[in-house]
Amino acid sequence: KNGQIPVLMGSLSQPFYLFPGVQEVRDLGVDVQRIIVYPFTMGCTSIHERICEKDERPAHQVSIKRNFWMMTSEVTQKLYFDVLFINPSAHQGDELPVEKISWRDAIFFANRLSEKEGRERCYELVHHRVVWSNPNCSGWRLPTEEEWEYAARARSPASFSGGDYLPEVAWFASNSQRKTKPVCTKKKNDFGLCDMSGNVLEWVFNQYVPYLSEDESSSLRVLRGGSWYYSARAFRVSKRFALPEKSRCNDCGFRLVRY
Repeated sequence: KNGQIPVLMGSLSQPFYLFPGVQEVRDLGVDVQRIIVYPFTMGCTSIHERICEKDERPAHQVSIKRNFWMMTSEVTQKLYFDVLFINPSAHQGDELPVEKISWRDAIFFANRLSEKEGRERCYELVHHRVVWSNPNCSGWRLPTEEEWEYAARARSPASFSGGDYLPEVAWFASNSQRKTKPVCTKKKNDFGLCDMSGNVLEWVFNQYVPYLSEDESSSLRVLRGGSWYYSARAFRVSKRFALPEKSRCNDCGFRLVRY
């Protein structure tokens, strides 16, 4: 009754959440696919040599160290709300992919989902930097760029994830009516994953640097997969996008992986 008086002290650079100290561990029923790994060629392959961009080169051999589980679909608004009790999306709907998500938002969500399911947290914040110190962490995390491209290709030479006919596998500028669509309403790829091409862009863990570079100074993070906003030329499985890690756009979403 003393009447607290709000005082404007400035704006927070990140979302601010309050959670109860103890929460019940529960299975949220996330649909996943087992991804069995083999060596593969990442980047601009000879099939697309004439249309690839500089940051897709050189094509190079990659051997991912461990099999992993990947979410079948992009994180939906329902799942995001079930974990964080908020929904920042511009296009609202439980089965639509969550969007207006920054890379840091996705990192925070991954840790919270791990906690809710009783798994190990993969990320820590150290001096305002996100640190993934244990590469064998058992909790949820963003895929690496290598894991994402391998899963999108699904060991197929197709131009897009799931086939060579884009309208069959993706929501993009020509068929989306300029908005997101319910997840998994297009054809899945050979690994059983949907919307790896189209619907929303997907954040991956990696910094945006040239392939085979040891530079770790980039302020940008990589996104993959194209979205409802882009035309067909943006949907090759090797196509790379980049934004600052705090950026939120209405076609920026994500999916997670775990061991």
